[in-house]
Amino acid sequence: MTSTTPDEIRADIEATRAQLGHDLDELSDRISPHKVAGRTAAGVKDKVAGAGSALKPKLDEATVRARGTAGHAATAAQQTAHRQLDAHPQVADVLHRTTATAGSAMTVGREKAAQTAAAGRAKAGPLITAGRDRARENPRAAGSAAGGAAALGVVAALIARRRRRRRAGGV
Repeated sequence: MTSTTPDEIRADIEATRAQLGHDLDELSDRISPHKVAGRTAAGVKDKVAGAGSALKPKLDEATVRARGTAGHAATAAQQTAHRQLDAHPQVADVLHRTTATAGSAMTVGREKAAQTAAAGRAKAGPLITAGRDRARENPRAAGSAAGGAAALGVVAALIARRRRRRRAGGV
């Protein structure tokens, strides 16, 4: 298309400029580092999401299989233990007696701890009463009586805690 008049030529130039401006904007948008990085990141994100979606059923299946295998192994171990105990009654007897002894020891330990605490309370009660009486009579004496009662209570608590630790296997 050939323009002959100056106005037509100007209009063609303006249209060509507008088209070139649009083309340059589109080209700079395509090669902009920010836009290229964004498109690359979106592509990687889509690939990772697709891989994750494809991997999830496989992971679920592997989890189900692992649970089944662990359950079978636990059942087999339990059956083996029962067979061994059935084959060796003396081991089963020792195991039963050990369990009973441990239970008895725990019961006795609890009872002794309760007795020690009760004894500590019984001894502390009169000291507290004496401390109150002295406090009424002489405020300075109250401090020493209360201190003795508190020390006795602390000692009783420490003894009970030490016994619990020894039973639990600590020092």
